Formats: sequence, structure tokens, C-alpha cells
Amino acid sequence: FPLTNAMTARSRESLSDLQFTGAYRVPFQYAPYLRQHLSVGAFLRFHRIEPRQMLVVHDELDLPPGTVKLKFGGGTGGHNGLRDIDEVLGSRDFWRLRIGIGHPGNKDIVHSYVLSDFAKAEHTGWVETLIDASADNAELLARGEDASFQNKIHLALAAKGFVDPNAPNETP
Repeated sequence: FPLTNAMTARSRESLSDLQFTGAYRVPFQYAPYLRQHLSVGAFLRFHRIEPRQMLVVHDELDLPPGTVKLKFGGGTGGHNGLRDIDEVLGSRDFWRLRIGIGHPGNKDIVHSYVLSDFAKAEHTGWVETLIDASADNAELLARGEDASFQNKIHLALAAKGFVDPNAPNETP
């Protein structure tokens, strides 16, 4: 929740009011322990929002820690939260902001790894920087300026030494 809370709180405009290519991106907070995926469908129906207008922010094992990638549609990649949302919506056609957390290296500990909190050093390091940069630039994302949004995150992480500033737009 820290990322979506910060993005919503710092936005100078309502993220759901910003149009891009004829649609809207609506942040929806997902907490697996609350099984909120069940309320995704109700939320979208109540507000008359199509799944393609929604942005789901989620962790991604297949990306290095701190890497930020935006994509539309696609599979679940084994992510239980995305699988649950797909089932409730009956569609995979929604926006995903994938936040890399890296893989623990052993498939037997993946479940406990994804449900655990970040180490204190990570949280006060790249995680905090990523949250701040994402929140400060949320309007770019809402307007569909995806490359600019991802570049701002990369530059913020590079400025604090978490990534080589001359490296491709791959964060730590």
C-alpha cells in the first residue's frame, strides 16, 4: 500500500480524472491477505470503469529489485493476485505496474519471500526512493507518459546510487 497511497496523496490532480488515449487509469489497492480482488469487480461496476481503464500495482519476482515496468494485458506469470483479479474480471486486459522484487533463488521459499516485508536496508534504500519518485511522478503515468514515468524512476534511483545512470532503463 505505501506506493499507491503515496501516489494518490501527492497527485495534484485526481489520477482517475486524467485521460489517456480515450481511457482512464484508476489505481486500485490490492492486499492479498484481505482478498480484496473480490471487491475489484464491484468497484469497477459501481464506478462504470472498464478493466482496461484500471492500473494494478504489483510485485514482480521476474524483475530485479526496484525495476519498474508498465504493461497492458498479458498472463499472470504465476502471480496469485493477478490470477484472482483475472478470474473476477473475466479479463486480462488491464494495466499493470510491475515493481521488481527479485527472486529469492529457491522456488521453495517464494511464497514466504513475497509475503514478507523488505529488509530495513532495502526499505530505507531503493524502496523508499522508488515510492517517492513514483508518487512525485504519478501524473505522468496517469497521462500515459509511460516512458517518462519509468525514466524519472530510473534517474531518481541513479541519483541515490542504486543504479548506474548510464545503464539502460533497468533499475537495481
